[in-house]
Amino acid sequence: MFGLFKSAPFIDDALGTFNKQWRYWVGTVDLSPHSNLELRLHGDRTSPDTSALSLARELPNWYTSQINQIETALYEYFLEYAEATAQGDLGELNEPLPQISDAKQIWPHVYPSYALIEPMQGIPTVEVAYRVGWDEEHTLGARLQNGCFIELCGSV
Repeated sequence: MFGLFKSAPFIDDALGTFNKQWRYWVGTVDLSPHSNLELRLHGDRTSPDTSALSLARELPNWYTSQINQIETALYEYFLEYAEATAQGDLGELNEPLPQISDAKQIWPHVYPSYALIEPMQGIPTVEVAYRVGWDEEHTLGARLQNGCFIELCGSV
């Protein structure tokens, strides 16, 4: 009986198949160097929003062009976390912090979870969510608007 209310899969020629899960249409996207990353698009009951689909098609190029800014922001977050740990602000850690001495060394400790495309304050926004090896309690989000990295936010 509940199958009557289930949305049919949506197929996009460029992006593949999306299935409706709660409030999002879920598919995958390859964001170099991350392959098969879950992609969540806002939309209605019948299909993803056309502007979200358009942004999703541009996302691999956007991401590649902004990767240096994203890794710098992740590295700065790591440095702040390391400083707070050294000052005792975070209590005792279960494992020692990784040895990371520059932004390029961040990626082995960063695990992309998903990419989300939806409007934020009326502006079409991409948010790539990351889990990081040194902070298991938070998921960080790199936000992009108009093809540019705008911020790294915590606990997305």
